[in-house]
Amino acid sequence: MSSVENNVRTLEIIFDIIETRLCSLSETHESHNKRTAIILGFDAVILSIVFPVYSTAKPVIWLFILGIVLVLISLLLSVIAIKSGQWREDPYPRGLRDGYIKKEYRRVLEQVISNLVECYDHDLRIIRKKARTVDWGFYCVFAGLFFLTLSIL
Repeated sequence: MSSVENNVRTLEIIFDIIETRLCSLSETHESHNKRTAIILGFDAVILSIVFPVYSTAKPVIWLFILGIVLVLISLLLSVIAIKSGQWREDPYPRGLRDGYIKKEYRRVLEQVISNLVECYDHDLRIIRKKARTVDWGFYCVFAGLFFLTLSIL
């Protein structure tokens, strides 16, 4: 095998690895969206239950208010997490067709790899931000539930 063929094979391996990582990143993104939706639903259920309970129970007001504020913060964080970041899905098929159809295989592969690496870095930053936001929303909803429960006991 010549060094040019070996170089092309190396590029193909790198491309396959990056492609696999991008698929994994996309799955992680979907997982965070599902977690966020669950937290949103949980927040809504807590808020719909807590106010009728307030009228029948005699909660400790400052614990009750703290619990409500934490649940509302969780709700806000969930909305932010769902909205956060413009997901990048490069390379665009039209751009590949228009710009690279007549180029040498190795050059196209190098350019696509470079583009995918930039796309991966961009999307990873969004995933990390979303993960932190979802985690904080999760912590807030459970802390809020804890304080709401304490206020009623």
